[in-house]
Amino acid sequence: MADKHILLARPRVGGSESQRSPGVWGLMPSDIGIEGTTHFDDFETFGVNATVWTLLEADGFADISQIEHLGGAVRMAVTTGANQEAYMQLGDGFGAAFLLGNAQGDLFYEARVAVDTINTGDGAFSVGLVPRGHVFANFLVDATGLIGNFLFLGFRTTGADGVNIDSVFKGGPPETVVEEAVHVLVPGEYVKLGMTIIRGIVTYFVNGIPREKTANTNALNFPLGLVMPHQAVKNLLDTDVNFDVDFVDIAQNREQ
Repeated sequence: MADKHILLARPRVGGSESQRSPGVWGLMPSDIGIEGTTHFDDFETFGVNATVWTLLEADGFADISQIEHLGGAVRMAVTTGANQEAYMQLGDGFGAAFLLGNAQGDLFYEARVAVDTINTGDGAFSVGLVPRGHVFANFLVDATGLIGNFLFLGFRTTGADGVNIDSVFKGGPPETVVEEAVHVLVPGEYVKLGMTIIRGIVTYFVNGIPREKTANTNALNFPLGLVMPHQAVKNLLDTDVNFDVDFVDIAQNREQ
């Protein structure tokens, strides 16, 4: 029988750096579109399809909008005073297409993101998977940028971390840091942050390269259940922070 675990290319403008990473997607079944669930957004038409995402622009000092970028991108901008925040989650907050858990099928996820400037104490962001309907104020905690009292699986920075991105999960207090400083942000440079969950093992990827430290869906604090992609940004000082998202790609195989 032919190996059906092949890389499926996404037609994207912008060169290889704007494509999905072979390291993340190379084990995805080629027939996942038939036997599973997929979603891909490159934000080329965000002004038209914004209803695909649930948005929160808090306190009148946040804005989520499309920016001029080859292939499309969306900017989550916060400004004017400390602890301004912006969040966006795939879906309408009621339905969810993806499930975290040992028996729920292998899952593949990747997002390509950048920040224009972020120094220690300036701001924080998170990118990953959260339960449906998790577009709430203070998803990131004021003053620290830590994940609030919410479930989360993915990557985040905090005010104390500055330019260092950590891989984490949180199914309830306390948050579990899988690995600190998996990547050091360079302002204005995009990074691809990805995850695979294969037979219950969570592998984190940075620019398509797997990290050595993994997580397990059997962990006591692991966030099981219905999830959707989610991005969040908050400034912690009176500083402008722009968080850009080039694409979000997620797929889950239902065949086990």
